[in-house]
Amino acid sequence: LDLKLKRSVVFFLIAAEEAALKGVQYFLKHPAIPLDRIKGFINMDSVGNGHSLWVGFAKNYPDFYAFLERANQKYIHRELEPEFSANLTRPRQDAVFFDYYGIPVVSFGSFGEAGGAGTYRYHTPYDNISNITPEIMEDLSQLLFMAIVDMARQDTLVIQRGKGKPELLKQSSPPASLD
Repeated sequence: LDLKLKRSVVFFLIAAEEAALKGVQYFLKHPAIPLDRIKGFINMDSVGNGHSLWVGFAKNYPDFYAFLERANQKYIHRELEPEFSANLTRPRQDAVFFDYYGIPVVSFGSFGEAGGAGTYRYHTPYDNISNITPEIMEDLSQLLFMAIVDMARQDTLVIQRGKGKPELLKQSSPPASLD
């Protein structure tokens, strides 16, 4: 596989999602790279079980999602469920704040019958290793790798930015000071 990329790919981990999304809010207010240089953000939330992948914001940012759909059709062949996301209420994912800033985003989650435990129970005492479906995690990893390489090899990468939602940013809780 020829990996000569025409643009940088940055991976970063965000903490504090379960603590009112403070990590993502801090990053967006103190970015390590200029926000206008970020072409898109891929979020993975609860992707370890089931047989299918839900793709939030796919219909909000169809040209971004198109790279993922092409990679899936060519290499993976996993059921994808693209959705539109409005997020006009309390944000519950890091991806929402990127959307609020107008940065294209897709957010993956998995669904379907869970591993060995039957019905999956997220954040309960029944949330344990037996719920994991390694194949869906492997497929998502390969799908993301192929789509990201495709994006990074484009001569010109045109992904339409969102309008931004400054009115919703004002309603969000301010990040804790880390200075």
